[in-house]
Amino acid sequence: MELRLSTKSKMVSPPILTLLKTPLLSEMIAAIAMVARPKIMVDFRRGLPMVSESHADRPSNKEMLLVTLLTIAAIFFIVALTFRSLILSAILVMTVMSGVFVNVVVSGFGGGSILYIAYLIVQSILMGAAIDYGILFANYYRENRAVVGVEESLKRSYKCSIHTILTSGLILILVPAIMTILVSDPTISDIVKSISIGASATVTLILFVLPGVLALCDKVIVRKRNRVDE
Repeated sequence: MELRLSTKSKMVSPPILTLLKTPLLSEMIAAIAMVARPKIMVDFRRGLPMVSESHADRPSNKEMLLVTLLTIAAIFFIVALTFRSLILSAILVMTVMSGVFVNVVVSGFGGGSILYIAYLIVQSILMGAAIDYGILFANYYRENRAVVGVEESLKRSYKCSIHTILTSGLILILVPAIMTILVSDPTISDIVKSISIGASATVTLILFVLPGVLALCDKVIVRKRNRVDE
């Protein structure tokens, strides 16, 4: 097995490249890769280990699962305290996490990979910032349900929140997209591209999927004494 290393990477210093190019060490790394395959995928092209959704049994999946579950639990707890509704909290968290999963799927098209650090950054930003869009819309919906029906509540919620969601959302989408084109470093480019894709998916889900879910679960997320019967 031949191990090819790229000297174009800015993430690997010249001394390390020199060490990796020594015949003995190259053979050792190649042997390890042969034994560990397909559980470990090593990619020196960008100087960082990469993960791909096609390698479901790799050790890093356990870490990714743990980080994801802890993030979901933390955000769910905070939102549940705010709305005092487990169902609504679950809907909001699932909506945003769907955006994260869409980003992973899109990055995996054609056998592609996503940097582990990019996955963590996208998940942190979307769960910490983009979930505010869903909270804003859901809050307006619950307030309007106290005076009007489901359809009118959705219309008023759109009217009150659409400008805020689009303004902040488009910034989160377009700025990383522009950086993807302008930045020459492949690692940074991958990270900002993932942020743009994840934000696009999340904003789309909040604007077009979340309203329907709220209307469908209206009797569960809005207490009877706080809603107008149609």
